[in-house]
Amino acid sequence: MSVSDDPSAAAAALGVYRQARAAAVAPRPTPAWYPPARGILGATCYIAAPFQLAADHPAVWLSALVIVVAVAFVAVHAAAARPGGVLVLPKEHPYRKERLRGHLVSMLLWGASWLVAIPFGWQLGAVVSGLVLGGYLWFHSARERARAARA
Repeated sequence: MSVSDDPSAAAAALGVYRQARAAAVAPRPTPAWYPPARGILGATCYIAAPFQLAADHPAVWLSALVIVVAVAFVAVHAAAARPGGVLVLPKEHPYRKERLRGHLVSMLLWGASWLVAIPFGWQLGAVVSGLVLGGYLWFHSARERARAARA
C-alpha cells in the first residue's frame, strides 16, 4: 500500500467512495414477479391464518397451507432483497420516508378493514382484511418498482 501526500489522490478516492456508496443505496427495481407474489401470498396468509387459529381441530391441509404460504411470503421478500449484505432501507435511501409511510398505511388499512367483523363476524373480517392488505401490498410494491425503474 502506498501513501501519498497528494490531495488530489485523496479527493479522487473520496469521489470513488461516494459513487460506490450512492450505487449501493440507490433504489433498484424489484423483479416483475415480486408485486403480484407479495400481494397474493400476503392475502392468502392473512385470510387463512385466522381460520386455522380459530379452529379447535384445524384441518391438516389448512395448517399446511398456512405454513407453506407464510414461508413463501418471507422467502419472496428475501429473494427480492438486495444481495451482498447491503441494508434494504439505509438512512440515505431517497424514498425512506415514503416506504415507511407505506408500511404504516398498510397496517392502518389492515386494522380498519377488520371493522367489517363487528357487524358481519370474524370470518368476513378475515377475508376482507386479507384482501385489502394483499391488494395494498401489490399496489404499493408495483408503485415502488415503477419508481425505482424510472430512477
